[in-house]
Amino acid sequence: MRNFVRTIPILVVGALLIRPGVALEATPAQALPSGREIILRYVAAIGGSAAWAKISSLRTKGTIELPDGTSGTIEVLSARPAKTVARAVVAGIGTQEQGYDGKIAWSIGPDGAKLLTGRQQRQIADEAQFDGRLREQGFVKEVTTVARATFDKRPVYKLRVVYASGNEQQEYFDSETGLLLGWEGTRDLGPSFGVVPVVSTFRDYKPFGTVKQPTTVLQQSIGLLQTFRLDNYELDVVPPAAFDLPAPIKALVR
Repeated sequence: MRNFVRTIPILVVGALLIRPGVALEATPAQALPSGREIILRYVAAIGGSAAWAKISSLRTKGTIELPDGTSGTIEVLSARPAKTVARAVVAGIGTQEQGYDGKIAWSIGPDGAKLLTGRQQRQIADEAQFDGRLREQGFVKEVTTVARATFDKRPVYKLRVVYASGNEQQEYFDSETGLLLGWEGTRDLGPSFGVVPVVSTFRDYKPFGTVKQPTTVLQQSIGLLQTFRLDNYELDVVPPAAFDLPAPIKALVR
């Protein structure tokens, strides 16, 4: 989830936190490329903005693995201009869903159905922006190169990215390939956990149609490491009705 998966929703909790090392290197500011230069290189590395503009929707399928051996499946649907639905089914935990139809953010899980408001709503609204991975002006207020660093054992440029919503995170772009390797920030996980640190790591990029996307995503927070194996990206196959509000959410809206 950012790439097609700019961020994958945090859908289950528990287990052991394993954090990729981030080592900074002292580098004169004038030796660093601008944040915009790094973003443009990244967009080119995944196939270019023209290729992305031709895609209207995306279905991503894969599996979830937890350190204790628990596993499950995940499906993420997204479409222009800003719609998303994510569903995870995990053995022993059940089904967790969350979505955004352009206006209403929601979740359904073992604890019931709820509308997401405040920062939780802003988070999923940012993640739902179909062109958000291009980091275009208007969606992003500020992109600043902070330093050279090492992230997930790769040389990277560390960027500070501030979104128009007010959300902010540190993003790591491979200095050799241009690809986005991960991000660090905070997310509001609701009353049970509050605002907590989150680290996402993207690996094993492969081409799908005209664009390139990661097939392994590690997401770490609240003592949990989730590993997503994303083996199938389908372009332009999601029907509009896939983003209709589920009945339990419609009942809350009424």
